[in-house]
This record gives sequence, C-alpha cells and structure tokens, in this order.
Amino acid sequence: MKKRGGYEQSARFYDLFDQKKNIEFYLHHAITRGEILDVGAGTGRIAVALARHGIEVYCVEPSPAMRREFRYKLKKESRLQKLITLVPGSAADFRCPRSYRICIMSGVFDHLLNHEERRASLNNIAHHLSEDGVLIFDVHLGLMGNAPLQSAG
Repeated sequence: MKKRGGYEQSARFYDLFDQKKNIEFYLHHAITRGEILDVGAGTGRIAVALARHGIEVYCVEPSPAMRREFRYKLKKESRLQKLITLVPGSAADFRCPRSYRICIMSGVFDHLLNHEERRASLNNIAHHLSEDGVLIFDVHLGLMGNAPLQSAG
C-alpha cells in the first residue's frame, strides 16, 4: 500500500481550520503592487479573495490534494479562472515565466524544515522578484526547532 503523506488525507478539510485573519493585510499590499506571486497557495483561500478584487495571482502549490481543492473552488467561481494561474512546485524549485513586485507566503515558512531548505526557497523567491519586489510572509518561530533562537523566559 502506498503511504499518503502531507495534505492528501486532510486537504478537503483545510479551510475549516485555516481561519487566519490575514486576507485584508495581503489585499492591502496586493492593491498597491499589482499582480501577486503566491507561493504555497494551498486551497487558494487568499488567492481567490485577491482575484475577487481583480488582482491577477500566480499560484505555486506542491500538494496535489491542495491543488485539487483549489481547482474545485475555481470551478464554482469560473470568472476568476482568467485571473489565477495554479502550477505545481515547491518554494525551492518552482519556475515562473516572469518576475513579480510582490510574493506572499501564508503558513508556508513553517514547512521549510531546515536552513538549507529555507535558504534555497528564499533564494528561488528572490530570483522571481523584480528589483523593487518584496516578500511578505507570516511565520511562527516556535516551530523552527533548529533555529538559533532562545526562549525569552
């Protein structure tokens, strides 16, 4: 029997648990910078919200199950399909045909488990940013077990 890892079993329930209140934050930055590169787009929670405001979003997502849920959302809102491009890939290895002024990652950095993976991912993202581009992401430092951080207490 093939082992199923990652989000293969839970992707259809992901949006029930991912209730971060960050869409307005990303929308604010997207409106001022235009088209968005969304790395680790998941089920499209943020990308769909941005596209509803007419913003084009190029989405990278490694999980086939998460991409499947994302495509299901797009089928229900077909007018957004022309604004969203969804491709497979990880933060460290994706390739897209152009550069962007803004890249977002929500709930992704915590999945980069070591310094090498984080470095490769950040370098790849930097390669896809324009000269004035910015990367905006959230991070929960408590999950970075091998990070050189000390407890404040």
